[in-house]
Amino acid sequence: MELKIGLKYSLIYLLLTSFLFSLYNVISNIQQPGQFGIFHQIFDTYFTNLVYIIILFFVYKEVINKSEKGFYKILIVSFLIIVFSYVFKYLSDLIFHYLNQTINKPVKTGEYRGGILALLNDFEGIFYKPRFSLSDFLYSTFILPFQLVFDALYNRQLAHFLYMLFTSKLFLTIFVIYFFSLFCLFKQYNRNGIHAIIPIKNNLVLLNITHKPIWWIFPLCIPLLRFIPKYFINKEMVKSFNCSSAFAMGMTFLPWFFYGRLVFDKVKVG
Repeated sequence: MELKIGLKYSLIYLLLTSFLFSLYNVISNIQQPGQFGIFHQIFDTYFTNLVYIIILFFVYKEVINKSEKGFYKILIVSFLIIVFSYVFKYLSDLIFHYLNQTINKPVKTGEYRGGILALLNDFEGIFYKPRFSLSDFLYSTFILPFQLVFDALYNRQLAHFLYMLFTSKLFLTIFVIYFFSLFCLFKQYNRNGIHAIIPIKNNLVLLNITHKPIWWIFPLCIPLLRFIPKYFINKEMVKSFNCSSAFAMGMTFLPWFFYGRLVFDKVKVG
């Protein structure tokens, strides 16, 4: 099941992002960044990430509809989509590279730049013959994002920090798992699931569900201090699922993982 879902949604993601982007460039004979138009202004990193988020939502919904205990299946499918997206993009880039050479016959402007430099070229599949590299994939997907985030925090570059969080598939996946878990949790308690993605409002809903004072919202908005009321909220929450205080601690400091387990692997609230 996980393999089938991963393949299906990875292909959908490819068709809606990289494939359409490359197809437009080949048809329009876009060979240099200076030829960019309105299409490229819309079809940017933020658009592809938005498509990725929406696709993950449908993926997780399909997984939990087909499995009673689906959290680890969600993790597996998430990993498969990240891997398949890389493989399918490589194949798509390879096809469009030769297609561009055949149709447009572009003037060769340089040699392929491997490694991390290749990640900086938006047109690798058109201008150069792409190279499949497992080491580049593992590094750029699972190591580089953490290095760049820590570097941004160390240098107090908030804008760069936020940019890295919302442009890394790994971080995006973690965020989607957490907010989708919260969405499902709210639905189980007959609350509006959309409130899960609204800052402050989601904490207000959690306070209401656990019958905690509404003024707790103020410490919940303060970095570091927020972990104290958050722990007691989670401690009250897990009582309905017969979980321990240690589990509530996990929900406090690693929310995407433990909220996911709580919602998808425990007894549902009536």
